[in-house]
Amino acid sequence: MFLQTAFIMYNITMVNKNTSALYIHIPFCIKKCTYCDFASFTNYDGVDAYFDALKKEIIMQSEVWRDHTFDTVFIGGGTPSSVDITYIAQTLKIAKRYLTFDLKEVTIEANPGTVDAMRLTQYIDMGINRISFGLQAVQDDSLKKIGRIHTFEEAQKSVVLAKRAGFANISVDLMSGLPMQRSEDLIESVQKAHAMDIQHISMYTLKLEKGTALAQEVRQGKTTLPNEDAEYDMAQAARQLLATLGYQRYEISNYAKPEHACLHNLHYWHNDDYLGVGVAAASSRRRLRTTNTYAIDEYTKCIMKGELPYKEQAQSDDETLAFETLMLGLRLTEGVNIVEYYIRHGIQLDKRFNELIVSLTKRGLITFEDDVLCLTDEGMDVQNSVLVEFMEGFKT
Repeated sequence: MFLQTAFIMYNITMVNKNTSALYIHIPFCIKKCTYCDFASFTNYDGVDAYFDALKKEIIMQSEVWRDHTFDTVFIGGGTPSSVDITYIAQTLKIAKRYLTFDLKEVTIEANPGTVDAMRLTQYIDMGINRISFGLQAVQDDSLKKIGRIHTFEEAQKSVVLAKRAGFANISVDLMSGLPMQRSEDLIESVQKAHAMDIQHISMYTLKLEKGTALAQEVRQGKTTLPNEDAEYDMAQAARQLLATLGYQRYEISNYAKPEHACLHNLHYWHNDDYLGVGVAAASSRRRLRTTNTYAIDEYTKCIMKGELPYKEQAQSDDETLAFETLMLGLRLTEGVNIVEYYIRHGIQLDKRFNELIVSLTKRGLITFEDDVLCLTDEGMDVQNSVLVEFMEGFKT
């Protein structure tokens, strides 16, 4: 009876609270990186029409999301810092006029070398309080191989300017498994990022995506990538160094100094509602998942006709939602609290998956203590295979 009451109260609380995340996609880039398969475009001819459509989409979506309060905004891309700052200011102004906010964090992605002191100060003035630089590596030859437009020196200057402008929450992206990358290269990247007094580091493994320029270069033998064992070893060494330097791993690919985890991304990993606007942006509202078209011309045409530019729409059932919460929660080092999980989904993980939990614990892939289910470091390395085993349980 107590758990039934808790379950009802949880859902009432969620309906009343509805604290959500807003993602704004800016798809323009000065140059496409060789590994990139994101929805990004180097042709800026349609930038006016795009931002007109983007602002109109926010207004259209405000009717659907009128009962939600947004506490984080993430302006991503593409390279948001490559467009005139007026576009960003006007978009945020429209968002604040038509959506409800109780803001804790507003992040903008930037490419080193595309910001100056004035631009960064203007970001601060418009309420942006977190900036994420796409550093990727500190070796200029590595940056050139993957099509980055900046040097490490430009990255250092950009970070210094961001601090002077008032940014106290700065993140950088690093990548492992880059062409010809050695373990010592990745270690050097971590060390130099730390030396810049960065609060947050995202370290992603390069994925060779079909259709990218890099995939073609590898296929033609023009470049080679570290093998799987070498990539694993360099990532492990970098993870150990990050811990030594005081960066807490809070998600599979993300590390932060205390109190500097990305609040926006935590919404995704907690399987909260989020609104995405712009070309290729995804949204999740209760049971409905939508993805906007990837074609920028189609996007603007749909919006100007008064139609939301959905490419895909899917209604999730109870089991799908429950699996997604488990899948996303296990990405976090905080793990999944099985009591909270039961209150949210009505599934007792420890009973439904008792045999699997015992097996995974014996294999050293998970821990289950104080009602919290967590992947171990070894479990995070093979997360997909662990989730496959849980997925089978959701099918029965």
